[in-house]
Amino acid sequence: MEQEEELRQLIGTVGANVMTGYLGIPVNVSERVETMRTAPSKDVSVHIELLGSYGGKLVFSMEEPTAKRIVGTMMGGVAVEELDELGWSAIREFANWFMSGIATEFANRGYEVNISHPTVGARQSAPEDSRPFQFIPLLSHVGTIEVYSSIAYRQPNEGGQRVWQGS
Repeated sequence: MEQEEELRQLIGTVGANVMTGYLGIPVNVSERVETMRTAPSKDVSVHIELLGSYGGKLVFSMEEPTAKRIVGTMMGGVAVEELDELGWSAIREFANWFMSGIATEFANRGYEVNISHPTVGARQSAPEDSRPFQFIPLLSHVGTIEVYSSIAYRQPNEGGQRVWQGS
C-alpha cells in the first residue's frame, strides 16, 4: 500500500509539473484512487511502457474535447477543430513529457528505467494485465486526464533477469 501511495504522489507531482510547467494549466490530483484489472478508454488514449528496474504500463485517457484543448494550448492557444496527424503527434509528445518525467523521478532515486514509444488511438483500451491498474484522475479546467498505472518494481533473480516483485 505504501508503494501505491508513493506512486500516486509521483504521478500527481509529475502531472502537475507537466500541466503547469509546460502548458500553464493548473491541475489537481484527485485523492480518489481505484484499482482495476483493465484500463478503460475514453475518446483519446496513449499507452507507454516503463522498462527497467521499474516496469509496467501507463495509460493516459481523456475525452476528445480535453485532448483538443491540450493540443491547442501546446500550439500557442489556437482552437483545434479536429485531431489530425499533427494533433495526434502533439498528444504523443504530451504523453512523452509526462512519462519521461516519471522515468526521471525513478532515475533520480537510483533505478534504471527507460520508456517505450507512445501508442495513441481513439477508444483504445489497454489489455488486461497480470497486475491491476491504479486509476488516478488529474483534474483541470481543460478536462480530466485519467491516468492508469500498472507499474511495479522488478527485482533481479539469480540469473540477473528482472522479475516482478511478488512473482
